[in-house]
Amino acid sequence: MADPVLDTLDYCETLEKSQVPHYQAKAHARGLNEALVAATAELATKADIENLRVETKADIENLRVETKSEIIQMKSDIIAWNVGMLVALAVIIVTAVVGIVPMMSK
Repeated sequence: MADPVLDTLDYCETLEKSQVPHYQAKAHARGLNEALVAATAELATKADIENLRVETKADIENLRVETKSEIIQMKSDIIAWNVGMLVALAVIIVTAVVGIVPMMSK
């Protein structure tokens, strides 16, 4: 059993002073303590919450850095595509001009 949440001896004595038989007082104290232990087992402490806050803050910062680097990569990809398109367009224009010039001189 986990650490006691309740002073079972004191609780037993309080019940016995109220004319509750010893065996019943003992059973009530045990049962109440087990219920309290089970109910408080999943409670978060201030330290748990602080650790979660720090971890969450670190996760958010990591996501921010990753997102920023992905945006930078996308920008450079867009620039590379645009430069490639401009070069291709220039080649097409030059080819068209070179093809038209001989036709105009005839």
